[in-house]
Amino acid sequence: MQDSESILLKLQERLGPLEAQRVDVAARAKRANLIVVAGLIGGVLGCYLLSYVAIWAVIVGAIATVIALITIHHNISGAPFEKFRQQFKAEFIRHLLENMTDDVRYVPAGDASVLTHYHQSELFSRKLDRSSIEDSIFASIGTTELIASELHTEYESTSTDSDGSRKTDWNTIFKGLFISAHVQKQFQGKTIIHPDVAEKTFGEKVGRFMQSMTSSGMELIQLDDPEFEKEFVVRSTAPSEAHSILTSSMMQRILELRQKFSGDVHLAFHQSRVYVAISTNRDFFEPQLTQSLTERETLRESLEQVQLCLGVIKDLDLKTQHGSRA
Repeated sequence: MQDSESILLKLQERLGPLEAQRVDVAARAKRANLIVVAGLIGGVLGCYLLSYVAIWAVIVGAIATVIALITIHHNISGAPFEKFRQQFKAEFIRHLLENMTDDVRYVPAGDASVLTHYHQSELFSRKLDRSSIEDSIFASIGTTELIASELHTEYESTSTDSDGSRKTDWNTIFKGLFISAHVQKQFQGKTIIHPDVAEKTFGEKVGRFMQSMTSSGMELIQLDDPEFEKEFVVRSTAPSEAHSILTSSMMQRILELRQKFSGDVHLAFHQSRVYVAISTNRDFFEPQLTQSLTERETLRESLEQVQLCLGVIKDLDLKTQHGSRA
């Protein structure tokens, strides 16, 4: 893997054409916004004049104005930006990843196999009704093979109001960065780590009682680290293995991971894989029209995003924490 400065220098040399495209799209967006503002002013004046004719004329005029402005904005700015966005992901992010690790594949639109790993992790028991996947990365870091992807899963719920009208809502199960890593160890049991909501909400005694009542056939694991116990609840089908996994250094790394992403962290150690689900509303790998692609600070931010995604495995030190079984 190359050092950060070498990667940034190489990217600057390659991004000239893409930066020119960004400048053009940014100018188009500015022009489209001005046209929309002028169109809205004209539309308001037009509706005012039509109000002397008939109310139906005002309604038709308002609808026609809105449709026309949406179409104009899409043609001038929306479509070119989407083309630039796809080009950005296809070239910029791909170059970035290829310079960070030799064995990598990037799927901007997302790879459906991520859902298979999501279900295998057994981190979320709620049945999902729809999902969206984006920015899937397949990479090898040392002896660890991993898949990292933005993932949003939801379930559908319906309700009926006092008037008898039926309402459908979509509720988030998980939204954030999902990682599945194949490690050089076959776990004998299943160990799952979740944020400790019960203890935080109801206090230590009541929280632990509630945890013991919802163990789902897995044993509640008590650990010696009070900070970790406060933040997480651990259940396992193999208690001794869970303790060997959650060494002091591993618990500290998980706490640091939670702090780094400022979101809930869920982990599962099962068979020969480690699953990490980090809740975050952050959108990774999205271009900003107001920032030059060739400026060092912009490049550094993008590089840090990739390092943040791939660095989870390094942060957890999985390949050294769990060696191969004889």
